[in-house]
Amino acid sequence: MPKSIYLYVFLYLIKVVGMAFINALLTLLTKLQSDEHDRHHIFDNISGHVMIGYRVLILIVFVIAITTTYLKTSVAKTQKFIIAFGIFGSLYISAMPIIILMGNNFV
Repeated sequence: MPKSIYLYVFLYLIKVVGMAFINALLTLLTKLQSDEHDRHHIFDNISGHVMIGYRVLILIVFVIAITTTYLKTSVAKTQKFIIAFGIFGSLYISAMPIIILMGNNFV
């Protein structure tokens, strides 16, 4: 194997271990500050807020990627599909943060 593949594997392993560490840390924080009698939903703690933040970050990256793909495409039929995919994909990704925001503010 070329040396560059080892570098990619090493970087991938660092990402996986880092995500596992963040997951364990958030789970520990949730358990430490868990007041079961006072929680309204599973997003009512630090790990829930981080998950909502990730969802918003994913939405931003998705919209940038859809816009870039749309600008690179010249076929009208494909552009229509990209617009529809972008709208429905954005609605899907943003549904959870919107529902949590409505639940926290209006209920």
